[in-house]
Amino acid sequence: MSLQKKRIWTGIFSIILLLSLTVGANANSDFYEKITTERLSSGVTQKHIQRFTKDGWLNVNALYVDLNDETIELDLLQSSGGVSTKETLTSMVKRKENVVGAMNGDFFYMTNPDSPMGIMLKDGKMISSPVIANELATFYINRYNNAFADYLDYYLKLKTDKGKELKVAAINKITSKYQYITVIDKNWGPQSLGVAEDRQDLVEVLVVDNKVVEVRKSQPSVNIPANGYIVMATGFWGAELMRNINVGDVLTIETLMIPGVDSMKLALGGGTLLVKNGQVVPFTQSVTGNHPRSAVGITKNRSQIILVTVDGRHSSYVGVNGDSLAKLMIELGSHEAVIMDGGGSSTMLTRRPGSFVPQLTNTPSDGSERRIINGLAIISNAIAAPIQGIKAEASNQNVFKDTAVEVSVVGFDTNYNPIKVDTSKIKYSLKSGGGNFTGNKFIPNKSGKAVIAVEYLGKTTEVEVKVLEEPANLEITPNSLTLSQGKTASFKVTGVDALGYRAPINPQQITWKDLEGLGTIKDGVYTAGNSNGEGTLVAEFKNSKLNIPVAVGNQQVILDNFNEMKVRFNSYPQGVTGSISLVDEGRQNTDAVALEYDFTTTEATRGAYMDYPNGGITISGKPLKLGVWVSADQQSTQWIRGRIYDGNGTVHTLDFKRGVDWTGWKYLEAALPANIAYPVKLDRVYVVEPNPEEKVKGRIVFDDLQAVYPIGSTIQTVSKPVIKDPLYKEAATKGNIITAHSGIALNQNTLMERYLVNNIVNKINHASNTALFTGNVEEGVKAKLKKPMVIASSGHSHQDNVDHLIIKLDNRQKGLRQTNFSQWPYLKSQLENTKKNNIFIVLPNPIWGTNGFSDGLEAKLFEEMLTKEAEKGKNIFVLYGGEALKVDLKNGVRYISTGTNPKIPPKSPHDTYQYLEFNVSGNTLTYQIKSIFK
Repeated sequence: MSLQKKRIWTGIFSIILLLSLTVGANANSDFYEKITTERLSSGVTQKHIQRFTKDGWLNVNALYVDLNDETIELDLLQSSGGVSTKETLTSMVKRKENVVGAMNGDFFYMTNPDSPMGIMLKDGKMISSPVIANELATFYINRYNNAFADYLDYYLKLKTDKGKELKVAAINKITSKYQYITVIDKNWGPQSLGVAEDRQDLVEVLVVDNKVVEVRKSQPSVNIPANGYIVMATGFWGAELMRNINVGDVLTIETLMIPGVDSMKLALGGGTLLVKNGQVVPFTQSVTGNHPRSAVGITKNRSQIILVTVDGRHSSYVGVNGDSLAKLMIELGSHEAVIMDGGGSSTMLTRRPGSFVPQLTNTPSDGSERRIINGLAIISNAIAAPIQGIKAEASNQNVFKDTAVEVSVVGFDTNYNPIKVDTSKIKYSLKSGGGNFTGNKFIPNKSGKAVIAVEYLGKTTEVEVKVLEEPANLEITPNSLTLSQGKTASFKVTGVDALGYRAPINPQQITWKDLEGLGTIKDGVYTAGNSNGEGTLVAEFKNSKLNIPVAVGNQQVILDNFNEMKVRFNSYPQGVTGSISLVDEGRQNTDAVALEYDFTTTEATRGAYMDYPNGGITISGKPLKLGVWVSADQQSTQWIRGRIYDGNGTVHTLDFKRGVDWTGWKYLEAALPANIAYPVKLDRVYVVEPNPEEKVKGRIVFDDLQAVYPIGSTIQTVSKPVIKDPLYKEAATKGNIITAHSGIALNQNTLMERYLVNNIVNKINHASNTALFTGNVEEGVKAKLKKPMVIASSGHSHQDNVDHLIIKLDNRQKGLRQTNFSQWPYLKSQLENTKKNNIFIVLPNPIWGTNGFSDGLEAKLFEEMLTKEAEKGKNIFVLYGGEALKVDLKNGVRYISTGTNPKIPPKSPHDTYQYLEFNVSGNTLTYQIKSIFK
């Protein structure tokens, strides 16, 4: 890029140093921080910091590397194709052995081919020279294993045995227009650049064993000799090469650099210095804005380096600017620090104790690893040693009684090398709880906390799981099935206990019944039969049952038979060429449309499109899938895709097939996303090539584009789960009555609306002590209400009553932090200081979903904070404005959507217009959903 550009491990080496919810007098202070450290090998420790502040989440991963540890080696990483190509960090690491950690490296020039911006040097040998004409710093280690970060002075020159001297701009680095003298060798790649449109007068001097063997001008590329190099330039300096260098000349390249090349073990270019002498220093490049960042820090004694990534451009992680990054590096222990490439390039891998393969540690902003120019690897050369410890992990934190949870075990030796564990020698036992073991599976027979002791070759550790009594409900994904004949689908089953704690259940333990016999099911895999129809699949486990609607078969409606030209050609990016034409090659001897494309001109993601005019084809109804017949002459890596706009105007990309792995005709289908708004429009069918290394031309023929619908409507009806909550019942004794409602924003223009408002007002005034509203209430209605009320609107406040606490919060800006960060310490203070066991939290918007918290980690923190209070024996209710009135129990907390009051009820008014009634009598609380018209 450019310059601007739970699992809980148990074991003695994974330590939570700090886990706190801190509130200061200043509401802008950090609210939550969790720091964990873990030894990855001798000389290498990982620290992870997760911090929640008024600006969002800071997610930091840091690797501390002891340069004095003789078992540790720092190595440069680069693409297998040379410094002129990019590769993911994972791909680079796979070619090395015993890598315990790695991080992305230098910035790179946005040229074609690529090249690193700064220096690459290993063991006194220059792989790529320092940055050209930019004041950017270098990280380096001298031969005494001392680390530095500084701006280098350097000068390169080319001398002939005839006394001629020429200034060299760079080694294995491309200048913008190739106009300066550059040297490339095998580190660059296998071949020279050769003549091209942007370098028609390119001069290349071929040197073997320091002797010029050929002087070439405007010639195709040539293989770079293993024992030589190529000197090249265009324009004036190309002419100077022609004038001053002849075949037979003996050349010498002199590198004048402070410090000297020979004094360095390793050097890697970066960006601006961030820290010098323990202080933030002026920056020599723009590092404004919060973005993902990478940096290398050096401790004061220069014997330890700190590799750091900070995640950003994420729904939760906000990233940092240069000033914040510099201060963070000082906080982490840096006396000097230099920024490395960031943004989507920020990547870190670590090998956890007991693991043989490094895994992605941070969260890249692109959603996956970006191809980068180089990186740093930390390699452990420690020899195999006796076992030191083991770590064990349960496949799930929660498990239902009489179901199984797997316990996996890994081990490491005294040098932290991973060891292969002989599973036959692992011993499992119980320190608390009840149950039995089958192999590595624990099957509990007693609810509560179970502590599993694990022993292997004399080393021990523990795993804790929470054993749930029995499911009150089942949650099965998918919750309905529409299958073509003979097709299969797998189910994922989750049990939910009476307090909303969830645990997976093996589908093999479920009793399945296909009432209409439309298919068969084995081990949780349903196979549709050969008959069309609709039916019900019943899933039972102990006392819980769930019905799953099933439809076998479907119907297709042709959207475009391609017998006439309705589409037009388009492409991306500029330079991709192609065409579309009507051909008589249809699959049933009819016409079809052929799409031809040329993807040879660029490495960018390329697309060749068939676009429908006027916004596309409007598709009626609610199709489940789109299908199309596609014919290919040869197999290829291209993807077949479509693009739709849903009823809200949101764009969705459909994958018909990733890769053409057939020849001739093949029918392809792409499922429409779940829960999209209808109707949808299809405006594009296309071929795309995301792999930059695939430069191909091709031809694809399309026929019979169609929408696929379920065979009937029953499949779309899923039964509403019964509320199984021990508090959901009629009160034995009347106490304080709290009425909760979605709000009253009706114009009262119709008899129904006036009747509805009058009933709400009467119920509150005559039967309630307090009214809670998750939405607005008209001023005229407010005037009629005679009881205290809490309305979810702007601001936050609370009411401390005799036997309950009501907290009003505001999440209208997609979260508490975004709306007003001070709500977090306020909420925490209220929860910690109250002695009330019944707590109501009133919010205008949901916690989850489209209208919920945009920050998933904030929503998770909200849930965890409330669960912590619920586990103290408190009744916590979160009331929020949502589309339908429903109760969701999650980990001991009741989250209740209060629904809406539609002007035209979709069902009977009795079932449509409802409210919640809570009865609070001391520490006893019950609640019910009631009809406003009863």
